[in-house]
Amino acid sequence: MKKIVLGLTLLLSTSMFVNSQTENLKRFQEALDSIDTKAYHHSIPILKELIKKDYKAEANYELLVSVYMITDSIDNGIKHVEEAHKRFPKNSQFLKYSADLYYKKGDLENAILVTEKAVVLEPNNDILYAFLGNLYTDKKNYDKAVYNYDEALKCNAKNIMAQYGIATLYVEKSATLQRQMVEEDLDDASYDAYKKEVNLLNEKAIIALEKTFDLDNTNTAVLATLVDFYSRTEKMEKFKKAKEKLKVLRGY
Repeated sequence: MKKIVLGLTLLLSTSMFVNSQTENLKRFQEALDSIDTKAYHHSIPILKELIKKDYKAEANYELLVSVYMITDSIDNGIKHVEEAHKRFPKNSQFLKYSADLYYKKGDLENAILVTEKAVVLEPNNDILYAFLGNLYTDKKNYDKAVYNYDEALKCNAKNIMAQYGIATLYVEKSATLQRQMVEEDLDDASYDAYKKEVNLLNEKAIIALEKTFDLDNTNTAVLATLVDFYSRTEKMEKFKKAKEKLKVLRGY
């Protein structure tokens, strides 16, 4: 008799579990359909409900955070992505979402912190290194910016974001030094030192711009900058060729 009762209990509990999973699956599909139709206000509570039930929690966290990113609900996104990272520390996607959210918020320190954590999990991800380079450039930490751009290019020599980042960095540094030369009251020795540094930066900028244009040979902005730098460094043959190429690309 006991065996029969135990068997019935097991059967009932199994049936309840199956029904529960079926209902969760329906709700999950409902959330997906709501996202597809951009009814985000409807999908958000469903995703939270399923996370609370621990049904496909990892996937539902990813969906929830992505919805907050789409709707620019930055603080909500950060709150839930940090919660997700604690539960699933080996899922680097949460760190990437976190980096994007902090960057949108203007919090460069935390954006750098979580991106560096993501790089540990994905040491061959050139996009992460290039993004770190951009973050350090924004922080004016040029040494770390160049380091990360170089790491990105080691992983993928065709990473145009890293190559363009290096070029932009040298262009900006050259412009900054030239402004200082005009604004500061320099003696002859200091002026010569500044001029030497500007010339070095210009040469580095040209090399980086040329490599960038090799990767994207229809980019008129890069080519126009090259034309300017060829002119200021008196590379007249390269200047003429680049100027003609720029006219062709622009169509005038």
